[in-house]
Amino acid sequence: TLTMYVTACGTAYGLPFAYTDCVLPVTYILIVGFLLTKKRTEKMTIADVQTTFMGIFYVGYLSSFWIRLRALGVIPPSEIMDILGVSQLNLPPFLMQFTPDIFTQGAVVTWWTMISIASSDVGAYFAGKNFGKTKLSEWTGITVSPNKTVEGFFGGVLLCSLFATTGARLMNWPLWWISGPFYAFMISSLGLLGDLTVSLFKRDAGLKDTGNLLPGHGGLLDRIDSYMLTAAPVYYFVKLLSKFQGYPTPGWP
Repeated sequence: TLTMYVTACGTAYGLPFAYTDCVLPVTYILIVGFLLTKKRTEKMTIADVQTTFMGIFYVGYLSSFWIRLRALGVIPPSEIMDILGVSQLNLPPFLMQFTPDIFTQGAVVTWWTMISIASSDVGAYFAGKNFGKTKLSEWTGITVSPNKTVEGFFGGVLLCSLFATTGARLMNWPLWWISGPFYAFMISSLGLLGDLTVSLFKRDAGLKDTGNLLPGHGGLLDRIDSYMLTAAPVYYFVKLLSKFQGYPTPGWP
């Protein structure tokens, strides 16, 4: 996972170790090789391989897209200085050493997206608790988390749309009155899918919580599940939008 993050930084900033896309297949080969050659009393199964690989893919690879997003759309420092009303000549010498990509459109989008995802969770909880009557399983057949409701989902989408559309307007997204609500629906749906994925993990493992680090919250993974599956689609969506906004983006594959 750490290697995935380090190489993601290389990919994002054009460094020599930009090998994010090769880490995953190489890791898979190493996992298979290790499990095949390891001496054990029980026979290795494909479930052993897939369980190990899934953890690396889910925690390492998917979340590494947040790092890539951070580098999208370099904003010239002069624009930031104009917004803050500060002259570069008045800056301390050590700040003048920063590279221009310290200010990026991606950093702003990351901050706003995470607020929108959190608002989706809040809206879903409030709507589900106060108005939830229709079980999500009745509409979708999903039985992993039986307490989730359709009203809760749309309540999350509604509150998320408020934040996401406001952000789209402030960031001057093309057709912000369309792209904002679409973005909200996308990240709310992916957030729900991420939550259900972790619930499936826990059910398969026979666990109630994913850990003891955050008592009463179901564990650390339960707190970040909405952000895991969201990262890659958000990255590519924003990368597409950046082409219409005039901000330069690295020529990544």
